[in-house]
Amino acid sequence: MILRLKPSNNTVFRIIASRGTAWAPGARAAGGGGSCKLHPPALDCAGRPTTRTDPAMPRKTIDLPDHFLFETHYDVLYTDVNAANHLGADRLLSIAMEAQLRFIRQLGHGQAIAFEDAGLIMAHAETAYLAEADYGDRLRVELGAREVEEKSFQFVYRISKDDSSVEVARVATTLLFFDYPSRRVVPVPEDFRARVTGTAEEPPWRG
Repeated sequence: MILRLKPSNNTVFRIIASRGTAWAPGARAAGGGGSCKLHPPALDCAGRPTTRTDPAMPRKTIDLPDHFLFETHYDVLYTDVNAANHLGADRLLSIAMEAQLRFIRQLGHGQAIAFEDAGLIMAHAETAYLAEADYGDRLRVELGAREVEEKSFQFVYRISKDDSSVEVARVATTLLFFDYPSRRVVPVPEDFRARVTGTAEEPPWRG
């Protein structure tokens, strides 16, 4: 379909709607001569794809901690599988949260997010999907801590296939300790800090 537009400067532009390409009179179909103004999708005046000049989204890497504190296993469920018949990317954070709960319980705390008198709240999360996992696959989930600051820290998870050590994904979450009665963020408890930084001299837990 060809549309004719008449801008205020009386220059007539023709737009090929199916290609999203616009050019001014004088441009030749085979290229060369005249002026050509491109619009997404980026095609030249002959309708050929052009090289994108805008940078693609860079692939980010989630750095692993120096050592892992906790290891557990997770079997991929039917409800974890997406329409492409493999583990959905949206399930990675749920798997990480399950590992976090098991770790907190291993530390002796029965509640899902509580440690001492404060709760854990998530301020930020990121995932990196590295390989597919299928229904029934047993995954090994390793948890470690890094960047333990005054009031925040990160849990980092490495998710791998248990039978082949193929790394499926990495997850990183930034967590805060939050006092619900006073509605404020509180410092990381010293006992927790010692246990996740390794200064408590305890071996890695398994759950």
